[in-house]
Amino acid sequence: MSDQEKSTEAALRVCWTLNKHQKPFSDSEIVKECMLAAVTALFEEKKEVVAGIQNIPLSARSNTRRTEILAADIKITLFELLQKAPCYAIALDESCDIVDDEQMSIFVIFLDIESKTFREELLTILPLKGNTQGEDLFKVIDEFVTKSNISYDKIVSLSTDGAPAMIGKEKERKIQA
Repeated sequence: MSDQEKSTEAALRVCWTLNKHQKPFSDSEIVKECMLAAVTALFEEKKEVVAGIQNIPLSARSNTRRTEILAADIKITLFELLQKAPCYAIALDESCDIVDDEQMSIFVIFLDIESKTFREELLTILPLKGNTQGEDLFKVIDEFVTKSNISYDKIVSLSTDGAPAMIGKEKERKIQA
């Protein structure tokens, strides 16, 4: 692995850790400063280590780009696992974000064939515009399912939060393949 590839891997690991702890990307420069301070205190022959740390690209813009790459990779992996799964359950939750925009969270529970474990993952968060009646919600969900190449045949369970818009006043909605 080249020095540049090692620096990129180190930057990805820092991005992953910052994201995991919900820290802003601007903190990456502080992380770099901390690493340099620790190296100075711990090692006598530190020129190579200091040079390696200084070469790690950790600007906020680079971290944003790397996080987008990591997210895209995770999404691809999740959809590949769903294609291999024999069946899955979908859970829907309608809510509002911090500025009162309505949104639909879609969660999926499935058997990961590779690891032989059940996994629960956030599949997506879809913005809801206009009416949030059952028919409107179904259209948004159906569009996502179709676009994402998710098979209705593999859905064995669909659960909602029980909100009136999700279940309707007079009838129960059923997804028919």
